[in-house]
Amino acid sequence: VTVIGLGYMGSAVARCLAATYTVHGWNRGESKRNALRDVVNIYDTPEEAIEASVLTLVLIDDWKGAKELLLEHKARFERNNRTAVVFSTYAPTDIHELAIQIGSNLVGGAIVGVPQTICTPQSLILTTASVPTLDPIGRTVAVAGDVGLAALANLALVLTITFGLAGHELAHLM
Repeated sequence: VTVIGLGYMGSAVARCLAATYTVHGWNRGESKRNALRDVVNIYDTPEEAIEASVLTLVLIDDWKGAKELLLEHKARFERNNRTAVVFSTYAPTDIHELAIQIGSNLVGGAIVGVPQTICTPQSLILTTASVPTLDPIGRTVAVAGDVGLAALANLALVLTITFGLAGHELAHLM
């Protein structure tokens, strides 16, 4: 498994998965790469990290950066049927547009939790396709095949928690 983006959430996910899988990682900042060298195979470039496994988790918090990285390495995902699960903050329309360019190897994702809940049942992982590799991170739920549904389900959950009935109605409409 490759983890791109080793900030607070990415580091927690990488450490969690390292208990079960060989984890490869990359981050723009060298200090974050160095902080995980004890449990993750760290690479100096995203190319090397992506090539190291068939599943890449993108935990870059800014959508623009995540999109640029995925488009730049589109050919790598197409080869050997590599899959990218995007956990960046995005709108359903953003990921739909990207899916048209990237293809079926793109899975939408959302983590409902904080880094401290990763590797516990308190963390909920939403994906738009079944990805059993993610099971150690928390409770995983595949929310149909539409690549934008993980973002919508996450929004509905946040609204339910935040606004009660209004969020409940939105979730019910989904």
